[in-house]
Amino acid sequence: MKKTKLGNTGFSVSPVGIGGHYRAMEEGQYEDRTAYIEEEVALRCSLVEKAIDSGINYFDTTWKNEAELFGIVLKKTGLRDKVVVNGMVLGSFTGSAATGLSLEDYFDKWLNVRLAAMPGRHYDTFMINAIEEGYNEDGCERLVRYLEKRQKKGDFKAFGFSCHDPMLARKIADKFPEFQTIMVPYNFFNRKFEAAFDQSYSGNAALIAMKPLVWAEYGVPFCALNELKIFEELFGFPPEPAIATLAYRFILNNPQITTVISAVNSEAELLGLISAGEGTITTSDITLLNQYKDAQERYDRIPLFLSAMETDNLRKNFFGVSHLSRVLGIDMPDISLNAGDAREKILAHGKKLKVIIKERKLLN
Repeated sequence: MKKTKLGNTGFSVSPVGIGGHYRAMEEGQYEDRTAYIEEEVALRCSLVEKAIDSGINYFDTTWKNEAELFGIVLKKTGLRDKVVVNGMVLGSFTGSAATGLSLEDYFDKWLNVRLAAMPGRHYDTFMINAIEEGYNEDGCERLVRYLEKRQKKGDFKAFGFSCHDPMLARKIADKFPEFQTIMVPYNFFNRKFEAAFDQSYSGNAALIAMKPLVWAEYGVPFCALNELKIFEELFGFPPEPAIATLAYRFILNNPQITTVISAVNSEAELLGLISAGEGTITTSDITLLNQYKDAQERYDRIPLFLSAMETDNLRKNFFGVSHLSRVLGIDMPDISLNAGDAREKILAHGKKLKVIIKERKLLN
C-alpha cells in the first residue's frame, strides 16, 4: 500500500487508517476499565498485526479507553515503531470551563493520562478533538502555544485538530498555520469539505477524512443497509458487501485527502478498508454509490434506521431506534447505553416502532 507524506510532519502514512471504538465501547462502556477482557485484547492484536502486514500504518485514538487498549496492544505486539499514532484530548474549551481549570491545565491533565498509556510515553501526532465545541480565537491561540511547548518537550512530533464543521476548520487553518494536521468529516453524502478546502487553500496541513460512512444521521453508517433483509426487495439491487470500500475510494479520489479514518472492529471491516487503500474509484462504483444514496433518502430514511436495528451492535441499535422515533413522531423512552436493561428497552421500543411502520404502510 503506497504511503503519502502527512503534510510537513515528517511522517508518511497509508491512504487508509484505523480509528473508532472497540467492542466494549460500542456497548456504552466508554470509561470502564473492566472492559479490557482478554478476548478484546486478542482481537485488537490480531487486527493490528493484519493491518500492518497489509500496509496500514496510521492509527487514531480518541477516548481514554481507546488509547489504553491500543497501548496494551502495542506492548503485546512490539509494533510501536511500525505505526503512526494520533491521540486527542476531548472538550478542551468546554471541559476547562466546566471544571474551572485553565485551558492549559485541563489539556495537560488528559494529555498526561494518554501519554501514560502509550509505549514510550509519546504520540506521533496529537489533536484538539472537536475544536468547534466552545471554540474561541483567544483560547485557540493559548492552546497552540501550549501545544508547541509540549511538542518541544517530545510528547508528540506534530499537532493538529479535528472539527465537525469544515467551514470553521478552514477558518482556523487559515488563522493558525501552526496546525499540521486537520481531521474533518467527508463522505459521498456530506461534501462540505470540498467547498471549505477548495483550490484556494494553500496551507501545509495534512487533511484527514473522518466519518466516511455516516452519510445521513449520527451513529448509523449507511452500509448498515446491508443488514436489512428486505433491502433487495425494496430497492431492486442486492446488498453489495464492498459498498463501504467504494465509499472510501470516493474520498481517496480527492487529491487533497491524505488518509481516511474508519472504525474497524472485525476482520471483514479490515479487509474492506485494505481493499479501498489498494484500488481506485470507477464510474460504475459511483453509480452504485448513488443507488445507496437514493436508498437512504427514499422512505424518509426509514430503511436505514431499521437496518441499524437489525445489527448486533447495541450502539447502532440505539441510534437506529432514536432516529426512527423522531421520524415517526413517537416519544423515545429514556435509555442509557450503560444501563443493564439497555438492550431489553431498545428491542422493546424497536418492536413497537416496527408495528407502527406496518400499520401506517410506510414501506409499501
